[in-house]
Amino acid sequence: MALEAIKQELSYGDELENKQQVERWIRWFKKDGEELVGETKLVGLTIEQLKQIFTPDPEDPLMYYCYPIQTRKQVEFLVPWVKVQLDLETYEYFLECNAVE
Repeated sequence: MALEAIKQELSYGDELENKQQVERWIRWFKKDGEELVGETKLVGLTIEQLKQIFTPDPEDPLMYYCYPIQTRKQVEFLVPWVKVQLDLETYEYFLECNAVE
């Protein structure tokens, strides 16, 4: 199971967020392909705030999986934390999580 590998790699637990061992990123791709167009790190958002606009998979309570950003509500919520304008008509956006080395 992929989640078990993630748990082991990231020392799974609530303290993971508090120690900032993960970083959250928004990455966007062209709609007509898989080419990465850009990325921006999210700083200052808590897991609780993210859960207000995303519904985590039951097996992913700390949101390590990749989550699509598809609604105006999600975009409007994220605006204060991103330095770019999110254009849902042109690009596909995803909330992603990276382990901090």
